[in-house]
Amino acid sequence: MLEKTKARLIPILSVLTLLFLVPAAALEESPGQEETSTAFYEIGNMGNIATSSYTDENGLIFDLTGDRAVVIGFDDNLPVLTIPGETKGLPVTEIAEYAFASSERLFSVTIPDSVVKIGKGAFSEARNLVSIEPGNGISEIPFGCFAGCDSLKQISLPGSLKKIDALAFSGCTMLGTVSLSDEVTEIAPDAFEGCESLIIDCPDGSYAAEYAKKHAIDRSFFTSSTFVLLVSVLLAVPLLAAFIIIRKIIIKKNTKSKSQSEERKKTS
Repeated sequence: MLEKTKARLIPILSVLTLLFLVPAAALEESPGQEETSTAFYEIGNMGNIATSSYTDENGLIFDLTGDRAVVIGFDDNLPVLTIPGETKGLPVTEIAEYAFASSERLFSVTIPDSVVKIGKGAFSEARNLVSIEPGNGISEIPFGCFAGCDSLKQISLPGSLKKIDALAFSGCTMLGTVSLSDEVTEIAPDAFEGCESLIIDCPDGSYAAEYAKKHAIDRSFFTSSTFVLLVSVLLAVPLLAAFIIIRKIIIKKNTKSKSQSEERKKTS
């Protein structure tokens, strides 16, 4: 009888043992499963870091890191866009590579001073982009940044700009006057390839002036030296006119006095 009871209990005990062991094994593996759910991205020069994404009310998509926010995309729902200086309490410091590439609606963009880096091709092929205003934090326009933006007419480059990389404005056939300060010390030979309407406004003797001369690019008439010359001419013209009028009056008066003197002599 005892043997039969043991024989019946052994399968039951085996099942119970399995019921206890399986959940325990699952609990031991759960920390590993949580780690694999964490997303890792390579952003800028920070290496692989854990991030979370966020889309604001304007359709801007951000990667949020421990201490900053990076613009990584745009849902293309607004024609006029101002990128905020901060989001979710984090400063917006970077626009990722190709973040606005091939945008169809984007017409105008304003970038805050907090942004210190723009990735290559960030606005490439945004064919309806007409105007862009980068902030004073930008020191470089990277490779192909505005390539193919054939509606781009105006860009206000900051005084902090030092470098314009290869093909940065390639194919911007409508781009007009670009003002470059004497802080610019490097421009790639093909940076403005195909910019048929380009005029570079820059100080005399600057790197940009030499670049324009070397690549047969027109320079704006209103450089610092020509502006001073123009003001001088504008001031000199009325002074010269006044001098001529006064001189004529004096000559006329002297002639009249001489005639009266001669008449007196004749009558006497």
